[in-house]
Amino acid sequence: MITEKLLLCISAAQATAAHWRRGRLVECRAFACSDQGLMEFDSYLTAFSRTPVYVLADSVEEDVRFETLPHATGGDRAQLVKRKLTQIYRATPYYVAKLRGRDESKRRDDRFLFAALTNPELIDNWIEVLKLRDIPIAGVYLASMVGRTLLDKLNIAIPNLLLVAQTAAGLRQTYFHARALSASRLTPREKRHDDARSTITTLSEEITNTRRYLESVKAKPQDEPLSVVVIDHDGSLPRSDLKFDVEMQFLHVDRDELSKRFGISVALLGQFPDALQLYSLGLQAPDSNLARPQLISSFRHHQQRRALYALSTAAAVAAVAWTGLNVYQRVDYDSQTAGLADQTARYQSQYAEASQQFPQAPTSADNLRRIVEAAQKIRSEGRNPEMLLKVVSRALDLNPDIALKRLVWHAGAPGSASPAPIESAPPGAGIEMGSIEGEIMPFNGNYRAALETINRLTAALQADQAVAEVRVEQLPLNINSAASLSGSTMNSAQAATAPFTLTILFKTGLPS
Repeated sequence: MITEKLLLCISAAQATAAHWRRGRLVECRAFACSDQGLMEFDSYLTAFSRTPVYVLADSVEEDVRFETLPHATGGDRAQLVKRKLTQIYRATPYYVAKLRGRDESKRRDDRFLFAALTNPELIDNWIEVLKLRDIPIAGVYLASMVGRTLLDKLNIAIPNLLLVAQTAAGLRQTYFHARALSASRLTPREKRHDDARSTITTLSEEITNTRRYLESVKAKPQDEPLSVVVIDHDGSLPRSDLKFDVEMQFLHVDRDELSKRFGISVALLGQFPDALQLYSLGLQAPDSNLARPQLISSFRHHQQRRALYALSTAAAVAAVAWTGLNVYQRVDYDSQTAGLADQTARYQSQYAEASQQFPQAPTSADNLRRIVEAAQKIRSEGRNPEMLLKVVSRALDLNPDIALKRLVWHAGAPGSASPAPIESAPPGAGIEMGSIEGEIMPFNGNYRAALETINRLTAALQADQAVAEVRVEQLPLNINSAASLSGSTMNSAQAATAPFTLTILFKTGLPS
């Protein structure tokens, strides 16, 4: 947001400059439309070498109209608008077109606001002075376009409203329909009388004529009342003297109310008729800028410089803040370190005093530490036959025909002694293995069925995730091709047993 601006209202009567700073009018100064006035204006600009200027043209020679064009988008719309502007405004470089929505007809054409200053000579000399001073020009606007900001500041929201105000150029009447600019008319000051009674009479006549004109061009609905807001900036239009048709509603805003709402002194309002227009321009510039891109190029460069300055300032502030934070953290860390060092020294002193009262230990502190570490290591590496029991139990549940005769568990390094029975097996570390001795119960002499049962048990054991390998150490029948066969057909009372032995090797690295 630009906090400092130079506001310039140019009319056929005079040019009024206002200095805007931080949301307020600081001062105003008027210049005559003459060579002497231009020279004084040039000297006045010495104090505003890099301040952007907003130009407001208050003239009868303005054109504000609404036109409809076939609906288009992108480049097609731009070409249509450009041709229309060139066709309407051939003799002026100050014009603008703004899209104002879609028409309500079936074609839904685009509705545009076309505005222009048809007499560019009104402001050319003043613009030339600004350009020679290399002062950035932010834009050129029509006086009829700042009335909406004035109404918003006064909190006036009426559907059909005629805003009436006296300016240095004359009597300005601006009609708003649904809070949007619809028409504007300026009665030059030289056509009006100077005495108060004639001024009030002329005002009433002008407002009546404007109402009739709006109804004739159907800008105002005939069945809706017209509200008139009269801005009395200098007390020359007392409320008691104003009389209007009964068809119109009337609202009078005097200079005291204006001074209160806008923060402008009563003396400044009375001395400069354009002060309110300039305040509205400074508060919010209209979106309809009549200036060509070449004219406002210096203002764009000005904005870019300001953005770079702001970015550099923000970076510098951030760097200073970051540096300050680092310094604060360093001081805080140093303070904490010093406090911890004092606390450590105090604890060491207390420990030394307490250790002198300890009884004599049976061995040194290093030996005690090694003993504790060895005990913890033994505890962490200890093994038990729980895994063997779980694996064998799950496999036997699937093979109920097998009777377990003996189960041996061993845990230790490779090459250690042969496994001991489960009841006396000491805990160890390294390889963990188990031995199963069992038989088929009942056994009816069918070795083929017995071998199939043992194979199922072997497969069930091997399928367990904890088992690395299952070895068959002994089967009920020696199926080795090198073994000899013997027997007698006369002896039918052979022992009906089918013993077998399996060895299970578990995977290493599993929890006990």
